[in-house]
Amino acid sequence: MLFSFILYTCALFADGATDAANSVTGAVSSKAIKISVACAFSALLTFIGCIIFCTFFPAVFENTAAVWEIDKRLAPIALCASLAAVSLWSLIAWIMGLPTSEGHALVSSAAGSALALSGRISTFHFTFAALGMIPVLLICFASSVLFTKILAKINMGEKTKKYLVIASTALSSILHGAQDGQKFLALAMGMALFSKDKAFQMVVFTGLIMSLGTILAGQRIIKSMGESAAPSTIESALAADIASCLSLIVLTFFGIIASTTHAKMTALAAASRAAGEKVSVSTLLLMLLAWIATFPLCFALSFFLSKLFYIIFL
Repeated sequence: MLFSFILYTCALFADGATDAANSVTGAVSSKAIKISVACAFSALLTFIGCIIFCTFFPAVFENTAAVWEIDKRLAPIALCASLAAVSLWSLIAWIMGLPTSEGHALVSSAAGSALALSGRISTFHFTFAALGMIPVLLICFASSVLFTKILAKINMGEKTKKYLVIASTALSSILHGAQDGQKFLALAMGMALFSKDKAFQMVVFTGLIMSLGTILAGQRIIKSMGESAAPSTIESALAADIASCLSLIVLTFFGIIASTTHAKMTALAAASRAAGEKVSVSTLLLMLLAWIATFPLCFALSFFLSKLFYIIFL
């Protein structure tokens, strides 16, 4: 159980370093806020989002938990294998500066573990999680271009735009905590890391470790997205945040498993291009390949680790 808890902590930290950091890339690349301040800002609001949504709006938690079902005797092995797979994949992505989705890595890893240990997998929920990113990307792309065009025609002062970017960035960070906090907690409870009477303590712990990951290691991903892939103007950063936040608000309240990384990166690239900024196509393609690879690689890695841990520990 201690080993499971350590792996859970590592995976949460990795999520904060690679995923939560995406929430502030638009504000940083548009010079609305300094990168060091942005990391602390994102960390605090990720924590708040995790607490509020896990406590009062747990629809994503319920749908994530429905993806798999496993015998309690094998649950610790499945949890260790899943979290080890997520942590390893996150480390590779962090080294390469790629903003992968730890939420999707978590779902696919848990499904791989469940299958390896003869657990039940909900084909519907797993397929929905895997393919659900496609309409999200299309919606974020189209709405981000639209909002960029609209904002270009509205006469606002630079200070007003700056404050709006910071406000939309705050909402984006809250929604990340809402989405990924619930996904991690669903895995932890489904695989017997904690009981219902310890639920609130685990919610606080989950939000706290994600926040620490953002503060201590989030700058690498912010630079990769905001400076290399899609540098933003104030207008394009604001348009991207509005587009991604509106999409994520709807998805989160309806309990749909979504990636804040996918939504934010697509919106940011579309808005920057619509505003006439140069977008690195090669960097975007590399990120897209990383997203696509997440499901099969994490599934296979977790499947293999589950078999290995089963042989070692049972």
